[in-house]
Amino acid sequence: MNKDKERLDVSDGVDTIVSRQVKVEGDLISEGNVQIDGEIKGTISTRQNLGIGESAKIEADIKAKNAMVAGEIKGNLDITESLELTETAKIYGNIKTKVLAVAAGAILQGNCQMAGSANGSNKPSANQSQAEK
Repeated sequence: MNKDKERLDVSDGVDTIVSRQVKVEGDLISEGNVQIDGEIKGTISTRQNLGIGESAKIEADIKAKNAMVAGEIKGNLDITESLELTETAKIYGNIKTKVLAVAAGAILQGNCQMAGSANGSNKPSANQSQAEK
């Protein structure tokens, strides 16, 4: 995902775009990358990357592999890999992810649960070298 913008890179192969003028009520289910700049009420689920633009207003529980949020979300996020909150992000709900990056100015009102590996441990194993830690 592009860290300099609020949108997924076109090179990421965005499969679904919900533009600023679009309002959706219901379930959005995708196998590919999704970019949302409009309004959604319901649920959002993708097996790939999710971009939430600065103009997006979402009332939904969300599941995705990776997500970059610049807009407003009222709902819980279950992100299996990495979640990035930009300085304009507003999250009103709980987060579950492996990796979380929060820019100064982002708002998070809720709980955050992080797990660094499949066994839920963030501690390096005894077999890791100093360079890997």
